[in-house]
Order: sequence, then structure tokens, then C-alpha cells
Amino acid sequence: MGPEESDKMIGFYKEALNHAHEVDYELLNQSYNGLGNHFENKFVAGIELILSAHETLDKEKALKGQNLLNQWGVWFQENYSQITENK
Repeated sequence: MGPEESDKMIGFYKEALNHAHEVDYELLNQSYNGLGNHFENKFVAGIELILSAHETLDKEKALKGQNLLNQWGVWFQENYSQITENK
């Protein structure tokens, strides 16, 4: 990936993080048990690690961030049906 593509991706991560910080995690937990906790501890934490790693060029931190995002994706996919049925 070239620098221009990398910068664009980082911009998307920053935008996602800004929106994620507006979310009420407790309200998500009330909607579906554990949703807010997983969102905060996997999705948000993963993006924060990736952005921090980008600034410090820390590959290990970037991998940890990607791993957290992957964990979020797996958990969300496994629980998607129940989450959407709770509407």
C-alpha cells in the first residue's frame, strides 16, 4: 500500500473513531448484553491502537489493533442475528 492509500485509510479510521466516541456504550449494553463492552474494548480500542501505531511506527501495536478489530468482527458476526432481533 502506498503512502496516499495509507493516509486515506488512516483518515477513515480517525473518522470512525470520532463517531465511535459519540456512542453510548451503556445504551448498547442495555440493547444487547455485552454489545457496548465489546464495541468499546474491541472496536474502539483496536482503532485507537492502529492510529497510535501509525504515529509511532509500532508494528506490534498495529498488529494488536488489527487483532482487536478482528475479534470485534467475529463477535459481532456471531451475535448479529440476536442483536438485530432485539430491535
